[in-house]
Amino acid sequence: MVMVTPATKKQQSSKLKAQVLAITTVVLLAAGSVWIFVSSLSSRTANTKSRTSLLKGVRENAASQNDLRSREDPVANAGEMTISAKHMMSTGRPYLLYGTAWKEEDTASLVAQAIHAGFRFIDTACQPKHYNEAGLERSDFFLQTKFTSINGQDPENVPYDKDAPLEEQVTQSLEASLRNLRTDYIDSLVLHSPMETMEDTLRVWKMFESFVTAGKVRQIGISNCYNFRDLRKLYQEATIKPAVVQNRFHDKTKYDIQLREICNVYGIKYQSFWTLTAPSNRRAMANNEWKEMAREKGLTPQTLMYAFMMTLGHTPLDGSSDVNHMKEDIKLMMRFQNDIEEQSGLDDDITKEKEDRKTGSVHYGEEGYNEILTGNDEVDISGTTWNEVFRTCCCHSANEWIMISVHVMFVLFFLYWFIFALELLGTGAKVLTGCAAGGLFGGNTNPVASLIVGMLVTVLLQSSSTTTSIIVSLVGAGSISVEPGIYMVMGANIGTSVTNTIVAMGQMGNGEELERAFAGATVHDMFNFLSVLILFPLEIITGMFAAMTAAIVKDWNPDPDGEKKSGGIKTIISPVLDSIIISNSKIISSVAKGGTCEAYYPTECNPSGTRTYQACNNDGRVGLIDCNKETGGCPLFFQEGATQKSDTTSGGIALLMGIIFLVLCLMGLVTILKRMLLGASTRIIKKATAINGYVSMLIGCGITMAVQSSSVTTSVLTPLVGVGMVSIDEMFPLTLGANIGTTITGILAAVVSDTTTSMQVALSHFFFNVFGICIWYPVPLMRRVPIAMAKALGRYTRWWKGFPFLYLAVAFFGLPLLLLGLSDLFVSDSAALVVLGVILLIILILGLAKALWWWFKKDGASKIEACFKRRQLKRDIHERLVDEWDPLVNSVSALKSHVGLEEEEVIKDCEVEKKVSDATDEQADNVVESDGKKDPKSSLLSA
Repeated sequence: MVMVTPATKKQQSSKLKAQVLAITTVVLLAAGSVWIFVSSLSSRTANTKSRTSLLKGVRENAASQNDLRSREDPVANAGEMTISAKHMMSTGRPYLLYGTAWKEEDTASLVAQAIHAGFRFIDTACQPKHYNEAGLERSDFFLQTKFTSINGQDPENVPYDKDAPLEEQVTQSLEASLRNLRTDYIDSLVLHSPMETMEDTLRVWKMFESFVTAGKVRQIGISNCYNFRDLRKLYQEATIKPAVVQNRFHDKTKYDIQLREICNVYGIKYQSFWTLTAPSNRRAMANNEWKEMAREKGLTPQTLMYAFMMTLGHTPLDGSSDVNHMKEDIKLMMRFQNDIEEQSGLDDDITKEKEDRKTGSVHYGEEGYNEILTGNDEVDISGTTWNEVFRTCCCHSANEWIMISVHVMFVLFFLYWFIFALELLGTGAKVLTGCAAGGLFGGNTNPVASLIVGMLVTVLLQSSSTTTSIIVSLVGAGSISVEPGIYMVMGANIGTSVTNTIVAMGQMGNGEELERAFAGATVHDMFNFLSVLILFPLEIITGMFAAMTAAIVKDWNPDPDGEKKSGGIKTIISPVLDSIIISNSKIISSVAKGGTCEAYYPTECNPSGTRTYQACNNDGRVGLIDCNKETGGCPLFFQEGATQKSDTTSGGIALLMGIIFLVLCLMGLVTILKRMLLGASTRIIKKATAINGYVSMLIGCGITMAVQSSSVTTSVLTPLVGVGMVSIDEMFPLTLGANIGTTITGILAAVVSDTTTSMQVALSHFFFNVFGICIWYPVPLMRRVPIAMAKALGRYTRWWKGFPFLYLAVAFFGLPLLLLGLSDLFVSDSAALVVLGVILLIILILGLAKALWWWFKKDGASKIEACFKRRQLKRDIHERLVDEWDPLVNSVSALKSHVGLEEEEVIKDCEVEKKVSDATDEQADNVVESDGKKDPKSSLLSA
């Protein structure tokens, strides 16, 4: 006899942890190799959100630069340029701003060279740490400097008294700049970055305004302001509005898309720095396509970047230290100054540029790309070779491979916790709703009721595997017969698709991604609903699944002593998940067989007081939260003496944690995947994913058998559909394969059962999906039905973002409960209830017929679209009006002294404007019909 000491147990525990860690590492490395291939499909610059955004912008603005090569050079010698800054500003045409940061002791000589080359706009700052103002001479040019707060200064070289009040610091900084620059005024004074609080920012701005009033400064602005709300707040509070915003232009700030739109609205000049040196921009300029565009226009990749920015109307900072580069940049600027192309033919030129493209491919972010992603447009890949795919996939520089590897690690990180969140959500749902779900099984032999119970239990437990296991155990124990069990697994097949539908809602923040993700998720729903619609009544009439499976298992001998297979994805998830919460599936099965949850409470362990599996599960009593049989430990949420209420509360908390983890991981996963995908050519993506549908089914089946969860498979694929990596048409066969995979897992589990009826139910589940695939996939006409329905549901989310919640409530709760109630009326012993059921069924059928007639004959689809758009418009109006409410009240109040309104009248008018947000449906509908393209806020507030 071997004595097991605490030390031995500790060694065994350490060994187990080491094994788990080793398995986790191997699985992650294997998955990483797959993800490297997927990620590398994005482009030669794998993580090129920068490349896509910039290439898109350059292509769209190609017309403005189209003749730069052929145009006669207006400056034979850049040094002879004599146009003043004042003249260039008066033309309203783009120009370059020479930046003096980081020049140190070379500032004076480099600025002199820049001025000689032709620069007339100089940017500096009263920040000796990075700028040397004292070396500049004032001539006929535009001079911009900055006030830098104490946090941005070198503590040993602060140009003002750091202990002085903030207002005095600003004044001393300006005086230092005037002294260093030997001038009596500054053309542009910029706040180097927002202060730590908006209050301090406004204090500095008030001083800036006083300088303008005193004539010491001509215009004022702000730098390093990346929050458009802060800029809007500053603009609203300022008496003298900001004239410029100077920011880093790179992918980390999404190229200031929203902020630049705000600048356009407010008439603020956008100045960019890091235009050439940002890593994302360097990768873009190193791209072969970028170089080819530059060569065609007679430019360098760097001057093409400047041309792009100036075409947008922005002012890039040019910090070149090379005289030849300075001259190249000035020549480019003078081309813009002397002859800017009119923009009237821009659309035609863009179209021609795309048509002249060698491959004719549309790239991510271009107009028409979303239509391709949603399947509304086709991509011709007939000329695309696997050699191109291979080069795009595998030919990268060392730096690119490093970036790919970093992105893959992030993907694996978020993917692990995403799957963990799914498992946590499912476990929490089992604990929270286990007793209620188990109670639904009791005595339901009515076919419709059995179908609905299987569906509702799966929705509540968030696991078709758990539901199927309970059904198989109930059939094996004789609690229900085979036929109801078959109906229940049909319902479970529907219920399992709710998980990835919920995952799709995690992309609510982006309308286009939500549309694609929701369509990709609901194509699973549509297949299941349509298959049940045909095969369920067919099974009721013929009993074909029961007869077929009975013949198959006739001579089969059960092996209850066989080894049960387990593992899959839970092998790497369980060490973390089981330390938090473990659901007790036995109690759900017990309740389904007629037991009660109350019999398991309060929980108790043996008198030793130790919380172990032996002490609590074997020698005591556990409820909905169980202990770990393999390790012998109990999870965090297990507590001795727990009541049913405390356990369900713990389940609810676990469910909430799962949802939070799910959303956060989904956001991270989608962000990384988008960065890996952006820049990809549609030809390459389509060619790489153009896999035969039946092969896709095998892939989906294999993945599901590996992870032992169809919910995990479809939930991981859903965000890929959202970002455009997988199309809806490609998602469909993968989903069908996942359905088959989960049924095969059920068959393998039934192999070790002790009755033939268990295998019969598992086989029925398998044949239900096989027959459904045979109906809805091989024939293209039939295949388009579930796909078209799913795409329609995706469009509804674009019209109204509240539609996913309505869909879940109706499809998975409202309609099933209605049918469950009707079916119970029909099997009632009371004749009156049966008659009531008949009446309600007739009403339901007539209502459905009228709805179909209204939909197809009375243009119901258009009316639904208008209704959804109206609801979304009202929501947008309300949000925008609330956001602008305080500035609106302040503006109206400021007008009363000019128009003679009394305070009560002003308040009354403001209240009237506030009520606009609660406009009637008819009024809001009129806004949509009158001008759907107008900004709802401006449409209402302009009255």
